[in-house]
Amino acid sequence: MDAHAAEYAAAIDGMTEVYGSRRTAAGTYDGVRRRWEPDDTVAFLINANIRIGHVLEVEHGETRDRYTVRYHEPGQGSLVAEVVDLALLPY
Repeated sequence: MDAHAAEYAAAIDGMTEVYGSRRTAAGTYDGVRRRWEPDDTVAFLINANIRIGHVLEVEHGETRDRYTVRYHEPGQGSLVAEVVDLALLPY
């Protein structure tokens, strides 16, 4: 295993230890919009950047869903953001 692969494997082990085992899901489509559930891994837009995070909480609304997502920001550690459904991407 080269140094990059070893570093990647260690990062995955560390994040699993901190955040727990999460499932990757493309969400479900209810005929109107795609919806995710707690513990789903999602890609999302924040500050014009794509980040990968884990859904902590979901608030389903009539026209918009809001998701609380935990993600890692280099140099800042673990952050939590509130994301509307339009900013989520299948991952």
